Amino acid sequence: MKRKLLEFGGAAVVLLGILGILYLVLGRIGNGPPEVGSVTIRCGEESVIPLGNEIYRTEDGKKREERRLVPEEIGEEAPLLAYNDDITAKYEGNSENGSFYFTIYTDEFQGYTEKKSWFTPLEEPGNYLVCIETYWGTEKNNIGMEYYFWLQVE
Repeated sequence: MKRKLLEFGGAAVVLLGILGILYLVLGRIGNGPPEVGSVTIRCGEESVIPLGNEIYRTEDGKKREERRLVPEEIGEEAPLLAYNDDITAKYEGNSENGSFYFTIYTDEFQGYTEKKSWFTPLEEPGNYLVCIETYWGTEKNNIGMEYYFWLQVE
């Protein structure tokens, strides 16, 4: 009887140890600093990686604002794509934020559209600066990013 009690007690200790380790390991998933994913814009056969800029960082629910870029200072740093109706954005990475938002500026940096989940077809010829705003990570730990690229409409 004593031996069975010892075997049962040993098995219970081992099982509790395994459950404790799993709790610690699984409890850490989603915690810690988030990693920024990648964004690729494809228009027909051409694809570019937009110019990225961190706009905020949230760690353990505490948000720290960073500097946003002003459209006038983007210049030629952002890549240029020739526009056609076959334009897509590809996102790779961990993000729980749902929608991504786009702002399109004309050559004079006057807002063309704001806070859309995607933009309507561009018909007027000219160059348009597109800003995609999103965040990577979870609600508690995330990094807000803005991504810039130029679209040339002929």
